[in-house]
Amino acid sequence: MTSTRRALLKCIPLSLVLGVSGQAMAQDYPLKPIRIIVPFSAGGGTDVVARVLAARAGAKWKQPVVVENKPGANTMIAADYVARSPKDGYTLLFTINSHVLSTLIYQKPSYQIKDFTPISNVVDNYLVLFTNKASLGNGTGQEVIARMRTRQVSYGSFGVGSFAHLYGEQMSKTGNFNMLHVPYKGESDAVNGLLSSQIDATFLGPQASTRMQKDKAKILAVASPRRLETLPDVPTLAEVGLPGLDRGTFLGLLAPAGTPRDAVQAWEMVIKEIVSEPDFRQRMKALYMVPVGSSSEEFAKTLDDDLKFWAPLIKTLNLTLN
Repeated sequence: MTSTRRALLKCIPLSLVLGVSGQAMAQDYPLKPIRIIVPFSAGGGTDVVARVLAARAGAKWKQPVVVENKPGANTMIAADYVARSPKDGYTLLFTINSHVLSTLIYQKPSYQIKDFTPISNVVDNYLVLFTNKASLGNGTGQEVIARMRTRQVSYGSFGVGSFAHLYGEQMSKTGNFNMLHVPYKGESDAVNGLLSSQIDATFLGPQASTRMQKDKAKILAVASPRRLETLPDVPTLAEVGLPGLDRGTFLGLLAPAGTPRDAVQAWEMVIKEIVSEPDFRQRMKALYMVPVGSSSEEFAKTLDDDLKFWAPLIKTLNLTLN
């Protein structure tokens, strides 16, 4: 470097140099392929949404965005892997509410919420209450709810500590029901349990409505603030007399804590673009998902709200897993 160039550089304020550098960094991301880790096997709803998001973001950035599946331990294997990954914005986690619930339920969770930087709640998925017609009848929602209060009601979920399990317990508490939890290994088993009259009810994603036999199962109500566009004839739980049970399941993107802000902002911007596109919204509608595209700050509040909402119930149930 010449003495003249050194002299010129000394005349440039440091803040200006840093500002230009920061702007360049924001414009540069991403410079290499990005990995999105999904805590479920390939083919499920979360995996499908992640792959749609990855393909569209990659096309916009002209950089590969690949999805890798690391299922197991109620989403903790994937979360722990991402939490321990480099904090550079190139290894991210796409997950659901189990990310929060695991930190409350497990005695020694392998991560904490503070180990991650929220990026965006991409879409919401709302659970639906399905009931067995043979045991609870085929009346109105209010009539079925009234019948549920006259007897013990067995309800299935896709595992102890799952969102469906906790939702059933919260409904029992809110509605003053006598409910018996029957955990299954997965959603398909819960569907079969309902259709074969092994259980009286179950909370499942709205996607399960396509697998329900209309002569055996009733789509009673949806756990959402308003009726779903994909199930317009199905009332909300509040409409059938169970207010306050309208919490959705988020499907969101997170990064390891300490990830540069420019990487987080780049994802925020591209997700907002993608979520606003008609073809993406139509694809999500086909999956019974509700597009959101929140900011990092909004997603952080969602995580905090989930912690505050579910912690008292889990404590009351004395629900702990090793």
